[in-house]
Amino acid sequence: MKNEVTVWLADYIENQGLSADDISKRLNIPKEKLILGTREYLIADEFLRLCFYLQIDPQIIPIN
Repeated sequence: MKNEVTVWLADYIENQGLSADDISKRLNIPKEKLILGTREYLIADEFLRLCFYLQIDPQIIPIN
């Protein structure tokens, strides 16, 4: 999965005022993948769980 998707989701989490710590604990995804400025990558399973949790249709996420 491209890093730009991970960055987009981290930005979304920040802009919505959500807690990366809380999401990390609930979904068992490393916090480092959920914060602005991340260089980490979400694996497909993490990406899908995060989209489901945030109620985001994965198709709306822009990929260049």
